[in-house]
This record gives sequence, structure tokens and C-alpha cells, in this order.
Amino acid sequence: MKPHRSPLMGITVLVFIWTVTFPRPEQVVLLANSALVALALALVVTRRRPYLEGGSVLAALFILPGIGLALRVSAHVQLFSRFKMLAFALAASALLALLIALADKAQRTLPRLIAMLILHAPLAYAGALYTNCTLDAAPPRIFHTVVRRKYRSSSAYHQHTVTLGPWGP
Repeated sequence: MKPHRSPLMGITVLVFIWTVTFPRPEQVVLLANSALVALALALVVTRRRPYLEGGSVLAALFILPGIGLALRVSAHVQLFSRFKMLAFALAASALLALLIALADKAQRTLPRLIAMLILHAPLAYAGALYTNCTLDAAPPRIFHTVVRRKYRSSSAYHQHTVTLGPWGP
């Protein structure tokens, strides 16, 4: 079977499209992406399938969920406003690359390790942010603000612009 016709690859692509386009219910989307990564890691660590198998089927199981989740996270937060997460994401990405390199001897070259570190970083960063949001037990903080101006353009396509006053502590 050709790698691009693998049922696993088809499921991965469908979950990616679902994650990027309409991720509802969000917990199920997170679970599906996490399950794909866990399955891929299990297949690599148990040495049942190599990381790069012909057309990179297993590599896509690591990379696509990470990109999809990172795109979802970028819609909710400013990515670089959470600098504390960057160190965790790099450490998790390095750990994932190390586990893959230990399990698959073909991945033990410096260029491949660097590529894995970069390609797995979105997965680790999005995972860290989603974990932080999901497991945050602090009560929500409500900030009040004033709408200073509302504008609706009168062109063929209406565009709404709202100007808010300051909010926060």
C-alpha cells in the first residue's frame, strides 16, 4: 500500500482539516489530535513502523496535529505573549525528537534531529498552551470596558470596526 493511501494518513488529514476549519466540540478535537500523536509515538517506540516510511506517513502523524493545534491556539492568544511556555515547548519538542531518534536509527543525523525539533515545536507549544488553559483552576477574571466608537463601512462588503476603551488591572 502506498503511504499516501494509508488509512492512517487519511484519518490524520481528516482530523487536521477538522481541527483547522470547525473544531467542535473542542475537547473531542483535542482528544483526536492527542490520540494521533500517542499512536504515532507508540508505533515508533515499539519499532513497528519507522518514522519516515516512504512518504512520511508517521511523520505526518506528529507534524499535522501540531500545526492544526498551533493554528487553533493562534486564533485565541498572541503566540509570543506566553514566553514561559516557549522553554517548555522546546524541551518537549527535544524530548519527542530524542525518543524518535532512539527508536529509529535512520533519524540519528544532525540535520534530521534539527528538522524534527523545528517541526515538532508547534505540537509542543500548542500542547503546552492548551494544557495551561484546560487545567487552569483559577476563577475567571472579568474586565469591564467602554465601547468608544462603532463604525460600519458602506462599501459592497460591510466591515465593522469597534474601538474599545482600556481594560484590565
